[in-house]
Amino acid sequence: MSKQKLISLIIAGIASTIALLIISFFIFMNLMFSGRHIDNIPFDAVEWRRVGESEIRQEMVDDFLQNHNPVGSTRQDLIALLGEQSKTHHFQEYDLIYWVGFERGFGVDSEWLVLKLDDQNVVTEARLVTD
Repeated sequence: MSKQKLISLIIAGIASTIALLIISFFIFMNLMFSGRHIDNIPFDAVEWRRVGESEIRQEMVDDFLQNHNPVGSTRQDLIALLGEQSKTHHFQEYDLIYWVGFERGFGVDSEWLVLKLDDQNVVTEARLVTD
């Protein structure tokens, strides 16, 4: 084999390897950052409590916040509606905390429904946060 043909094969091999790495990188990035599809379903308190810490909660939480605004509800009403809060050391500045699923998108962290209460145990703030 001539020296020129050997150099051409080496260059072709390097170019093919680089092209394969680039394609693999873009496939990986697409899989990692395209996000999971979350179906929004109507909030169902019985189902929320039944499934416990299940990602089904993530499908319901947007409807809960938009159509069942908990601001103004009492702690007792919310625990009756949502069940006992999740056990976590995160978000100590909130009074009620519920795990709703893995973070949408990349999915490394978790999403939580967090609620603040006033001195009369009435909800003053409700929102989704990630850890």
